Amino acid sequence: MNDRGIDMDFCKLRPSEIAEALGYYGALETDIRAMTDATFIFGAAKTAWGLPGDLSYIEPLLPTVRRGDIVVIDAGGKLNLSSLTNEMIEAFIAAGAGGIVLNGSLFQHAAFEIPVFAKGVHPRTVGNAGRCRINIPVVCGGVAICPGDYIIGNGEGLICVKPEEMNLLERLL
Repeated sequence: MNDRGIDMDFCKLRPSEIAEALGYYGALETDIRAMTDATFIFGAAKTAWGLPGDLSYIEPLLPTVRRGDIVVIDAGGKLNLSSLTNEMIEAFIAAGAGGIVLNGSLFQHAAFEIPVFAKGVHPRTVGNAGRCRINIPVVCGGVAICPGDYIIGNGEGLICVKPEEMNLLERLL
């Protein structure tokens, strides 16, 4: 295990190998891509849903994030509004998040110490509309992701693995 709680053996697995082992279920669409130099991601999902540009999910979600969790945000996949600011990313890092996957746009590019994946970048938000839900099933990259599902991947792609399917991956190690 490393300092983020990652079983380093999973670093050896390529997303294509994981997808094949799972019968190609769980592979997120490739339009969600790495926005940082750090790209290896592995951890349990903490999920949030919000309208595009709505930042209100951070207040209820942040206290639930634990060391190594992957924050998965469904902002409808829209590119014309930002649903994640740099300050929010820093808050998730301080809470111990091991990475972030956003089905939407970041506010701006920046260097972060954890992997951040998103569809794009846009310089406008709408603030806190208050229409959000946390730790519910969401859709990200065309895949249904539930709280506690594992997110594994790197710059080649992301895979959602249900907890009961992790034994299939252990056979690959």
